[in-house]
Amino acid sequence: MAIAAGSTTRLWTLVAKEFWRKTRRRLRAGPVYRWRYSGRTPERVLIAPPDLRLADPQIALEIYYGRYPLSGHLVETGGKSPFQIAVPNPGWQKALHGFRWLRHMRAAGTELAAANARALVSDWITIHGSQISGVAWEPGTTAKRVIAWLQHSSVVL
Repeated sequence: MAIAAGSTTRLWTLVAKEFWRKTRRRLRAGPVYRWRYSGRTPERVLIAPPDLRLADPQIALEIYYGRYPLSGHLVETGGKSPFQIAVPNPGWQKALHGFRWLRHMRAAGTELAAANARALVSDWITIHGSQISGVAWEPGTTAKRVIAWLQHSSVVL
């Protein structure tokens, strides 16, 4: 009888855990959770942190032509998105996904550079925005990307 009582207690514990798990999932998918994050999306960042690093407008031109000189390594994309190319250099990949090169686009100060920057950010979101894995989502790279997007929001938005 003691074995049966222990099994019954364990069974009720498992049932309670499963009930709680399903309840939390329903709450997250329900209208109350969606309401929490609804509302207008801001059109621009009011205060962008300054970028203290030097920028070279010539690098923006190189990026426009599909040549990405990042982390001491030059990669030519041949018209493809740089986010679709497999490059064996992890430093180059981290620099690409960190988006610190946006400072060069901002320094160029042209509408062409801004349009190219927006297109590249859009490519990244399309390719890597839904699959959270790999070099693009390492904590250090993600932090650099978020900071770069905030610093250069005037170019990206």
